[in-house]
Amino acid sequence: MNYPIVVKLPRLFYIDHRDRDLPSGEIVRVIGNRIEVALDEEAFEDLISDAKHYGFGGMDWDGYGSEGSLEKSAKRTYEILTKIERENA
Repeated sequence: MNYPIVVKLPRLFYIDHRDRDLPSGEIVRVIGNRIEVALDEEAFEDLISDAKHYGFGGMDWDGYGSEGSLEKSAKRTYEILTKIERENA
């Protein structure tokens, strides 16, 4: 895959990821509930790993009020990034 790669991702999970000071690339623009970002290889790999963890059973959501929304956003992020990964393999 050629980096940086520009992708549109769900805003909620991306902002959560970025706010935890994890590799997250550069914001290109915000489009409603989506965010367009330029990702280098480190940011791409970190986002896909984090989205998988949050979206598919790696989190204990007890005590989190917005778990449904964040979990869904993480799942959608994972779906988008794995599709890009498959298309560029």
